[in-house]
Amino acid sequence: MKNKKKILLLGNDASLTGAPIIFKQIITYLVKEENWEVKILLMNGGKQLEEFEQLGAVYLRQLQVRESDFLQKMLIRFFPVYRFRDYYLKRKLEKFNPDVVLCHTIVVAPLLDLIKEIKAPVLTMVYELEYVIRLFNDLGMNNSQKVIERTNYFIAASDAVKDNLILNHQVSEDKTETVYNSNSDYQTLKEVSRDGWRQKNNIPENAFVVGACGWPSWRKGTDLFLRVAREVRDLVPDRKFFFVWQGGRRKQSDFIQFEIEAKQLGIEDMILMIPEVSDTHEFYNSIDLLLSTSREEPFGTVILEAGMYQKPIIAFEHAGGAEEILSKQRGVLVPYGDAREMSKAIFKLEGDKALYKKISSNLYLFLMELKNNDSRKKVAEILRQICQSKSVVNKLS
Repeated sequence: MKNKKKILLLGNDASLTGAPIIFKQIITYLVKEENWEVKILLMNGGKQLEEFEQLGAVYLRQLQVRESDFLQKMLIRFFPVYRFRDYYLKRKLEKFNPDVVLCHTIVVAPLLDLIKEIKAPVLTMVYELEYVIRLFNDLGMNNSQKVIERTNYFIAASDAVKDNLILNHQVSEDKTETVYNSNSDYQTLKEVSRDGWRQKNNIPENAFVVGACGWPSWRKGTDLFLRVAREVRDLVPDRKFFFVWQGGRRKQSDFIQFEIEAKQLGIEDMILMIPEVSDTHEFYNSIDLLLSTSREEPFGTVILEAGMYQKPIIAFEHAGGAEEILSKQRGVLVPYGDAREMSKAIFKLEGDKALYKKISSNLYLFLMELKNNDSRKKVAEILRQICQSKSVVNKLS
């Protein structure tokens, strides 16, 4: 019987955000379609952790401590538990001896410290643009240069990501290629749940619902989403528009800031933030339009998801990969940071049904083409090339 290829997968966490969702899809494909033997090393856990554990052994570098576990907190504070944990992880992973390592983000330098003795080639999939790379570096949470030096080949989530690697991090162009995520697992629900979701969230009947989805933050532009809602209120106070942001947690600072800011702006009766959920089908199925107010969006998983529901999307120019997806009349692009122009685009799409249908259909056809090509197959192909021979590795490196 032919031996299985072995792969060690490094990631930041198992949260319900874009990159970890894609990561899980790739691991699922490698295990179920390509029959790889996998081990997964993450910095932190998350709400998808159990699903990751169904695919292979998962190791966490950060100790997971419950808020109420006072004793464990004290042990971690006064005893060097991390030294024993790191020693254990190093030995465990060295014994696994993978054929290849896949880093599913550029912010995994602390994990690379655990595999210094592993000589396998490294493929790094990059989903970050400059803000996140600089932020993690400056906070001492990552060393992107260390990841770059260890990597044999890069997959960039978009041309914007690829260009940033080349221009700002001196990555050779022949070591990098763009592979758009096809988000192959996403399926559209029937529209039967639309009215129930709206009633559950106290959204007025017959309102035109403008949605956004993602972890609330400056990068995602939650403040700009609020400004757009205010512009809409000021321009057409008699029209029924409602704004919904799906994501975050109620006790998170950005969540609280959002609700307070909405009240200060006088728009609390037309805007709502809903905490993150594992299943966002009802959200996408029930909105009429998606806003991407991101200041920096490497590619945009939410754009792929909303597009599969044939929802038109408005985003900013010069904000990353979203512009690549929505060009060629697959969406509406407005000047960077311009809340007034974004609000005008909402009015245009709400009032022009032909345009609404045209751009949503164009995006859907584009995404179906991506889905048929299946980016996971491309990732698996590159991994096989890296493993095949030293000559291929030398070519890629």
